[in-house]
Amino acid sequence: PSSTSSANWKSRVGNLLEPGSFKHKTAIKLWSKAQKIKTKIGHNIQRDYKSAESVISEFKSQSKNYDEWFSWLHFMEPHHPYNAPNSDISRQKAKEISRNVISGNYTSEEEEIVEELYKNEVMWLDSILDNLWEFISEDTEVIFCADHGEYLGENDKWGHGEDLVPELVKVPLGYKNVENRPVGNVVSLIDVPSVIYGEEYKNGLFDRDVAYATVNDKKAVFMNDKYMNENGSFDYNGNVVKNKKLKRLYNNFSSRSPSRISEGVEDDL
Repeated sequence: PSSTSSANWKSRVGNLLEPGSFKHKTAIKLWSKAQKIKTKIGHNIQRDYKSAESVISEFKSQSKNYDEWFSWLHFMEPHHPYNAPNSDISRQKAKEISRNVISGNYTSEEEEIVEELYKNEVMWLDSILDNLWEFISEDTEVIFCADHGEYLGENDKWGHGEDLVPELVKVPLGYKNVENRPVGNVVSLIDVPSVIYGEEYKNGLFDRDVAYATVNDKKAVFMNDKYMNENGSFDYNGNVVKNKKLKRLYNNFSSRSPSRISEGVEDDL
């Protein structure tokens, strides 16, 4: 994160509120309104997080003296408001248009602009990652993944929220020089530590047919060609489907318990 006082204030308040709660949503609206006012009066809005360039630079500086190392690099790009450094649109303008789109109050022209801004930021990050790939050795074990997807106008929605749908839950996962790869039809991010560790770790699996997701009190179950959330059961094209096993797994899945599986599973087994 940035060391600016506003970013630190935002982070401290955010840590005190439960994500998705009424207070949390209210705080987000107030923050957005404050940022919009700053934009209108010409305040220079900076990023609230470290850029990919600085993250890679810090990694290279810290790891260059070690023959063996483990590192987790988390890149925030692409991130709202989408505004790659090589963009023709100022960050203030990008922020204003992005907020219009996310709030649902936008024109078709603004929609096209945001789509292009997102694409540019993805391409910018890809070019920056060249510095990382050139630095690490050819035999380095690499796991490449994402923590969530992004709405880009699907169902008239933008950004990422609390929906447990393929657009936000299905994410890239790639490997290089990694032997212990999952072999199941579905892979969950909780399986990544097992891949690193070399054997199944905690709730991680190498061979799974079902993956689970939660956000606050919402829950969802994903199989290789279908999923179920609070709105029903669907295939990945959005068509309604019926599947007894999927429904049973969803009903037995707890969004609260540490294991994410309710005691009802014991009865079914």
